[in-house]
Amino acid sequence: VELEVQEDALAGQILPMQSAAIEVQTRTGTQQPVPADEVGCFWISPIPSEDFRLRCRPVAGNAEVITVWVSL
Repeated sequence: VELEVQEDALAGQILPMQSAAIEVQTRTGTQQPVPADEVGCFWISPIPSEDFRLRCRPVAGNAEVITVWVSL
């Protein structure tokens, strides 16, 4: 999972490129679904104001990836 911090959003991509269901999770329990398109690109807006992690589930397959906690 790659993330790029932009002015008011996070741009991301799943590698290898594939569509996926992504969930932004915060330590306080907030969950925000974010879709990734067929080449794995996604946007998170607004940027979470607290620590967060991403839970990524590719559409094809049973794999699941959960990132470490991120603080910006």
